[in-house]
Amino acid sequence: MPSAIIDQVRKHQPLFMSNDGVAFYRNLMSYVVNGNYKTTDSLQKQLFADRQGWSAEKIALQDSIEKYEAVADSNQVKVLKGLVSRRRKMFRPELDQIALRQSLLYIRNYTRGPRADLMTVQLMEMWKDNFAFAYPVLIDEIGSSWTKNYVKRKLDLAVQNQQEVNALFKASPAAKPGDNYFIGTPVADLPFNAQLFKLDSISRIETFLSDLRQKFSGKVLLIDIWATWCAPCLSDIPNSKKLHEENGDLPIEYIYICTSNSSDEATWKKRIAALKPPGTHIFMDDALLVSLRRLLHAEGGFPTYVVIDREGKVNTKAISFLSQFDREKLKAATNIQ
Repeated sequence: MPSAIIDQVRKHQPLFMSNDGVAFYRNLMSYVVNGNYKTTDSLQKQLFADRQGWSAEKIALQDSIEKYEAVADSNQVKVLKGLVSRRRKMFRPELDQIALRQSLLYIRNYTRGPRADLMTVQLMEMWKDNFAFAYPVLIDEIGSSWTKNYVKRKLDLAVQNQQEVNALFKASPAAKPGDNYFIGTPVADLPFNAQLFKLDSISRIETFLSDLRQKFSGKVLLIDIWATWCAPCLSDIPNSKKLHEENGDLPIEYIYICTSNSSDEATWKKRIAALKPPGTHIFMDDALLVSLRRLLHAEGGFPTYVVIDREGKVNTKAISFLSQFDREKLKAATNIQ
């Protein structure tokens, strides 16, 4: 950013309670934190160089990653990606600690006082899925009383919401499968007609797709491939829910397949509990999802919609988003006469 603009930004003093003011501090925080991403990434990589106190499992995993990195074989990219993803999950507490502490350091190096506190508050959105760890750290870091109290109230609300999610899943255990078609390990049957499964591994992705079609034989499969961190995905799920509820007589099975990439089962459950979309939900290991996308010729971003009609014809172009869909458009996209 040009120095003249940086000076203007430093001198700018918007009202925090206005929409423009909130957007200013949010964007400023993002600029300061993301502008130092390489430093954070370097510090996180240093974590993997010091093995003191590591468990045997962590050492074996890091050895495997270093072995595959040294080979530089394009055929092993898939394996390496899976190992790195596993490492990210295994070291998540340490990686999160580095990322949050560094973000706070970048803000404090940029500015101090109330302005720094307002920028710190904007970190809440980034860390909302790990509030139990992050929000207390933010509270300790903030100096002004009203911003500190604001984060405390948000922490109390987040704890309450999490307790409600936990109670919902405790009261809704998974039923035993009524057939022999395996689409994942049952997780829960929720009261809004949502059946949840988790798929970590399978011998052949073709078997999963075959079982999915046979499990819902006679129905069109409307598959939504999404991610818990994908804003367009989350904003379109209510549209899918509305279509489902208003057109329940149509032979369509709504299937939501969520990637494990940069997410976890707890966050997935939280999103479903908040949005309450009926249908079949599968939390799928990202490596498996990559294989499924390739099989369906549905490689791309999130969300991706795939329609498999009752004759087994796959269409990845029929739906981009569901916001403008009504009954007739839904029937046309799913090839229902």
